[in-house]
Amino acid sequence: MHRVTLRGLVPGQHYVYRCGSQEGWSRHFQFRALRNGTAWSPRVAVYGDMGLVNPRALPRLQREASAGLYDAVLHVGDFAYDMDWNDARVGDAFMRPGEPLAATVPYMTCPGNHEQK
Repeated sequence: MHRVTLRGLVPGQHYVYRCGSQEGWSRHFQFRALRNGTAWSPRVAVYGDMGLVNPRALPRLQREASAGLYDAVLHVGDFAYDMDWNDARVGDAFMRPGEPLAATVPYMTCPGNHEQK
């Protein structure tokens, strides 16, 4: 896990980045910093209930986010169902295909009924 606080971003500016450490680095990702002020309205994709076996919405979300159609994505629960199963390997397998989307736009989540324990 890597955690970073980005300071001094220029609103609307395009940035390229990668994550890692001495053990290895990710590929390069890119994002556009959100605009500020009140003269714009954010474009947000909201979706939920996407399991590991058949994430049918993911290719379209990734394609549209890469094309700049969304400023942020809100995933409203039901992530892969039992993400902690098999020493969290289910969670890893679920998160890998979504990495390009979550690395491109702000990607926020909230728990659904399947995250309840």
